[in-house]
Amino acid sequence: MDRKKKVELYFAGYFVVIPIIFIVSSFLWRAMILNKEFTMVASDALSILGIYYLITSLICLENIKSLLS
Repeated sequence: MDRKKKVELYFAGYFVVIPIIFIVSSFLWRAMILNKEFTMVASDALSILGIYYLITSLICLENIKSLLS
């Protein structure tokens, strides 16, 4: 597999697929099963997702740089 394709797969996995799975599962678990307030669930999930994006972008930046060089 060429390097550009690997970078695209990393991006799709870390920045699109995993966050969508997290948001859906978080809303299903906390809002539907635990009957928590929707705005509280949204606030918590988006806060966690923001931290995830910061950490993942820092880690993946180095991996992507090494793949492209």
